[in-house]
Amino acid sequence: METLSYEIVINAPKQKVWDVLWNEKTYSEWTKFFNPASASVMKSDWKVGGKTYFLNTEGEGMVSTIDSLEEPDQIIFKHLGMVDKEGNEDT
Repeated sequence: METLSYEIVINAPKQKVWDVLWNEKTYSEWTKFFNPASASVMKSDWKVGGKTYFLNTEGEGMVSTIDSLEEPDQIIFKHLGMVDKEGNEDT
């Protein structure tokens, strides 16, 4: 299997980039390119080991946890399973 790697240089302070990536108002703006038919939202308690949800407008998506959080340098998510329209988690 071929491994692809991409890199982009953003001419902005890293805190500003962090804020755009994870701010409730701007998160759905950059993630809309993954699924233009349905807006994405992220709901998190922002705690290592806590719950984070990546959901579409129907409430479906992924349930994850934060493994490591070093704002504004890095966040590592561990995906645990899926969430259905009724909010049931399948881990």
